Amino acid sequence: MRQPSTSPRTRRAVLSALGTGLVGLAGCAGGGTGTDDTERYPTVERSLGESHDPRSGPTVTVRNPRLRTAVVIDQHTSPVGMTAGRQFVVVDVESADDADPGSSSRFRALTDGTPAEGGSASLRSDVHPAERGRPVGVPVAVDAVDSAGVAWVRGLPKSAVWALPEEVVGSLGTAARFEVEEASVSDETDPEVTLVVRNAGDRDGTFYANVSGSQVQDGNAIVGVEVPAGETVTHRERPGIRAPAGEETRVVVAWGTDRVAVVVRP
Repeated sequence: MRQPSTSPRTRRAVLSALGTGLVGLAGCAGGGTGTDDTERYPTVERSLGESHDPRSGPTVTVRNPRLRTAVVIDQHTSPVGMTAGRQFVVVDVESADDADPGSSSRFRALTDGTPAEGGSASLRSDVHPAERGRPVGVPVAVDAVDSAGVAWVRGLPKSAVWALPEEVVGSLGTAARFEVEEASVSDETDPEVTLVVRNAGDRDGTFYANVSGSQVQDGNAIVGVEVPAGETVTHRERPGIRAPAGEETRVVVAWGTDRVAVVVRP
C-alpha cells in the first residue's frame, strides 16, 4: 500500500495545541463551525484507550483511530457517507450510553484546537469492524495540520478529548478521491452491478455504494470496491437485488450525494 505523504510542518500532540486545557466546542453537541472566544469549555485530556469518567454520565473510551474517505453509516436511508474535501476519523467507542441512539453523534474532530464541521455518526460494524465497542465516524477536512484529536462533547464538566497519534495526524492532508466513471445494472432476474471507479487522490481507499431495488423484500446492499491511489478499478457484483421476469424493477445505486437509477426489464 502506498505510504501517505506527510506535511513538512512540525507535528505535535493535541495536548500542546490545547495549552491551558481550554478549547472552543461551539457551545453544544450539535455544534457549529469555528470557536467562540466568549464561551470556551474546559476539556479533560485523555490518551487513546484511556477511559473518561465524568462526575455524572457514562464512562467513555476511545481507541483504534483510522482514516476513511467513505464510510457506511448505520442507517437505512443514504447510508454511504462521502463528501469532496472531507474524510472521516473512524474510532472504536465504548460507552455506558450505548443504548442511547444519540450518543454516537456527540463527537467532534479538533484540528489545531479548532472544532471541525459536521457531526459524528455510528457506523455499520459489519463494514467497519471494531476491536471493542462500536465504530463511530467523525468528519474532518482533508488538510495538513499540526495537531488533532477526537472530542466527546457533553458540555460542562463532561467534555473530553483524545489526542490522535502522529501517524494519523500526518495523513490528514491526504485522502482517496473517488470518481465514478460507470455505474450500470444488467437486465437479469439477478442483476449484476458494474462499477468503474477511479481514485484520483493520493491515498488508497475503499469506495462504497448502496444498492437498492423496488422489490420491498430487497432492502439495501452495500458494495465495496478497494481502489489504490492513481488507479481505476472495474468491479462487478450481484448484490442480491431481485428483478422478476416480465416486470419492471427500479434499481438505485447511490454513493455520497450522487446516484444512478436504472429500470431493468429481464
